[in-house]
Amino acid sequence: MTSELAKHQIALLYLKLVLTALFSGFILIGGRMIANGIPPYSAMLIRFFIASVLMLLIMLKRNELANFFKLTRKQCLTMLALSVSGVIAYNWFMLMGLKTVPAARAGIIFGLFPLCTWLAAWLILKERLSRYAMLGSLVCLGGVFLALSQGSSEFLK
Repeated sequence: MTSELAKHQIALLYLKLVLTALFSGFILIGGRMIANGIPPYSAMLIRFFIASVLMLLIMLKRNELANFFKLTRKQCLTMLALSVSGVIAYNWFMLMGLKTVPAARAGIIFGLFPLCTWLAAWLILKERLSRYAMLGSLVCLGGVFLALSQGSSEFLK
């Protein structure tokens, strides 16, 4: 029975990973659609507001809102820094970029995120990374180069 449960959990995990990839792609397409319609700052604030309301509702449903108020001052400052850099700045730069870059090209650039995360974890956090992380980063970089070159070796010259 435990084996069946583990298989079910692994299948659910892969489903979530696929859905994450799909939603990430939809963000670029939707961002491109609205980037020329409203200012990026306004679009970013609307996205941030909607996400905040949804997260609040999820926390209320799971009875986790009390945990939010247990954060220390240092944790609150860290969360604020992460919000400004990781949410607000990310969305603003993405929407500004989508005003000039097609969504498909932006998707290629997004392919570099795992490599950037790996490098940041290694340089900043001094994390020791596995062979699988290195292999995954090489596959990621190879995929970006393949997409940018459109399969032509002329790109490398």
